[in-house]
Amino acid sequence: MYENGNKHKIRIDLPSFNMPKINKSTKNKNSHAFFSIVSKFGVICIFFFIFIFCISRFGKVIAKEYDETEFNSNLTYIESEVLEFYGTGNIPQKINDSSSLTLEELIAQKIIDKKKIDNIDSCNIKNSYVNLTKKRDNLYTLKIHLDCDGIIEEQEKNITKF
Repeated sequence: MYENGNKHKIRIDLPSFNMPKINKSTKNKNSHAFFSIVSKFGVICIFFFIFIFCISRFGKVIAKEYDETEFNSNLTYIESEVLEFYGTGNIPQKINDSSSLTLEELIAQKIIDKKKIDNIDSCNIKNSYVNLTKKRDNLYTLKIHLDCDGIIEEQEKNITKF
């Protein structure tokens, strides 16, 4: 074809088809518009629910179920033993002074009995603590913070006398 250097364009004639004209009535336009709106709404809802599902599963820590009575009994026991310890003269003397003991220190000093706390092995004994702060004369604030299985339970109580 190009032996003598002449370049010729090749022309290919394809048969043409006459496309039938579609007569769209107003009824077809309305049903098409309705279907379009419903399908867009459906797609948006699907993406919204997928987004919510992903956020709930991967975006935050799902709180574990826990027995509140177990925490309450532990807090009550720790509170009674700590108040007895502070009642023997270990209270802060100046206003806004505080005394803080971790759960590890409470066990080591034998202020509390490790066997009387439910599921003590699941508790973080270094991050669990008791704090007593003197607010004014004869008014103290006792804060108990327990961190067990990643569930944090706090109790704050005002105490007037020991």
